[in-house]
Amino acid sequence: MFNIITITGPSGSGKSEILKLISSIDDRYDIVPKYTTRTRRKDDDSSIINVDNLPDNCDYRYTQYGEWYGFSSEAIYEYACNGKRPLIVVNDEVTLKKLHTKFGDNVKSYFIHRGKPSLNKLINICNNRGVTDPDIINARYQVANSIYSMYTNNIGLFDSIILNIGSIDEAKRIVEQIVSEDGLDTKRHLIPQGNKIYVVAGNASSGKDLIVRAANKIGCITIPKHTSRVRNPNDGNEMICSRRCWL
Repeated sequence: MFNIITITGPSGSGKSEILKLISSIDDRYDIVPKYTTRTRRKDDDSSIINVDNLPDNCDYRYTQYGEWYGFSSEAIYEYACNGKRPLIVVNDEVTLKKLHTKFGDNVKSYFIHRGKPSLNKLINICNNRGVTDPDIINARYQVANSIYSMYTNNIGLFDSIILNIGSIDEAKRIVEQIVSEDGLDTKRHLIPQGNKIYVVAGNASSGKDLIVRAANKIGCITIPKHTSRVRNPNDGNEMICSRRCWL
């Protein structure tokens, strides 16, 4: 048996930060090399291998921002044979499903949440990476929003969501749970056991509505809320808007 950890999250969610924390806490974990056809960035480390075409042995491959990304089962097995535990960033639904199909319970998948993607923050991230074309940035913003919705649309793929919204010490505490023998499994805490009431709180950009709808998909029931405000396009069925608000 060997453990594979996959990390999913939009740009700016802190994927690199979490990967470094995992490796620093347990040096058995190491990032699986990923090939990509995109231009090399100044913040790329040795796990990113820039190529004109993906090698033939890359049996896991997907496109993002118009560029190809890929890695191989061969590299995963090689890590395992050398006593390493593979770490893989996967921002593609189909690729993540293939990993779970092939390696089963050996795969633990985590989604990183830091907040709803912000265009202004993404512009800063892209500029730091040498990307200034407005069309490219807008396209990446759309992809970031798509990845942000990946958790709620595919909750069964993930063992947990990492709320990367606090201090570095809080992130470290969460990572320590991930690399422990028991790991981190919030799905079991979301499923109601007996007559329990769960309260989700957060500011307007915290993503609380997405978390609630994800919980609904695995058995939780949301109590409808009445409000006198005007209905907006993002409201779900749990929000009942009327001119009079009844208790």
